[in-house]
Amino acid sequence: MIRLIGILAGLFFSVAVLWALATGIGPAFSTLSDEGQFVEPTAEHEFHKHPKKLALQSDGAFGTWDLAQLQRGFQVYKEVCSACHGLQ
Repeated sequence: MIRLIGILAGLFFSVAVLWALATGIGPAFSTLSDEGQFVEPTAEHEFHKHPKKLALQSDGAFGTWDLAQLQRGFQVYKEVCSACHGLQ
């Protein structure tokens, strides 16, 4: 008897999950046009800005490095980070 109740409870929850999935995804697809773009603009699409491309000296296979900056970074690691973190 308990096994039958467990099976019925599992079927009930499976149907509930499928119902929630079907009713939750439907409105999301109704806001898309044929090209896949949103019909109604959202705040994310209105105000999103792509980051600018940076040209750093260290880019590329043979980038240049600022020796003073590397020494400052190592000093910070040695005094702060090395207490908990190793170089590996």
